Amino acid sequence: MNIGFDHNMQIVECWICGCLFALPENLYLHAQEKGKGFHCPNGHSLGFGPGRLSELEEELAEAKLTEARLRSSWKGAATENERLLKRLDKKKKK
Repeated sequence: MNIGFDHNMQIVECWICGCLFALPENLYLHAQEKGKGFHCPNGHSLGFGPGRLSELEEELAEAKLTEARLRSSWKGAATENERLLKRLDKKKKK
């Protein structure tokens, strides 16, 4: 009996017991991207820290906060600029 197998596999070494095993590449990449875990054949819980996606989401949130602060600061500066221009115009008219 022949069984066809056409999946790419990722070889992983358990960093607890040293056991080598293979994971389907899509499962490995998903765990890496999302920061998810998996188990070695001996039952050790393995996984990755926060995934790249989580890091990028945090970076984006931080960039949005920075943008909001800068926009607010810019609006305040624009308002102050208008006030000073009006004041200058009044002084010129005198």
